[in-house]
Amino acid sequence: MRDLYMAQLNGINNDVIDMGLVLGNAIENSILCLKDNDGKQVKAAREIELDIDKMEKNIESQCLNVILQQQPVASDFHFVSAALKMITDMERIGDITDDIASLSVMIKVCRGSKVLEDIIEMGKISIEMLKGSIDAYVNRDVKAALNVCKTDDRVDDYFNKVKDQLINMIKADAKGAEEAPDALMIAKYFERLGDHCVNLAEWVIYAFTGKHKDHLDSPEDIDEAIKDIL
Repeated sequence: MRDLYMAQLNGINNDVIDMGLVLGNAIENSILCLKDNDGKQVKAAREIELDIDKMEKNIESQCLNVILQQQPVASDFHFVSAALKMITDMERIGDITDDIASLSVMIKVCRGSKVLEDIIEMGKISIEMLKGSIDAYVNRDVKAALNVCKTDDRVDDYFNKVKDQLINMIKADAKGAEEAPDALMIAKYFERLGDHCVNLAEWVIYAFTGKHKDHLDSPEDIDEAIKDIL
């Protein structure tokens, strides 16, 4: 019985990691859509998003089965409940990458511009945050997860910069101004990606400490939480 229980937990763990890898591909594909305006990549985004939906449902089913059949307590319950929360954010990231890909076909004149380069940089930081969250999950690394949360400030800074650039384009009726609303929406989507990656990192912290990030107020709190999982 114990062997089955451990196999179920390992299955959840491995599938969450696999879902994270697919999400990294999804974000990279959405960036390629912005760069190349390739209809095949837009179609690929839809297919990836459908795969992500299936993965979410599969992991959700595994988590619920463990809760109902094994009634996990303490650290195992934190792990399973965190996985349930994580896959919700991960599924939303998948939705957003599909939305970005769909909107990318509206960007023509702005393609290759400074503002689009900054939007793409937001996407690259989002990939960095996602990979950081998954690595923290794999390595049970609370400090790495906390660093992911701090990285979101870079995404927010780029978003504010992009917003100002687009507003100035509209005011000046500059070339490509008619695409500004779509470009702003894409930037907003990447900003949301950053927020969801922060959520992932916070759930990683909870999975292995049983504590929410907001309750780790000092370096001493963090060190104490880390001791508990070593």
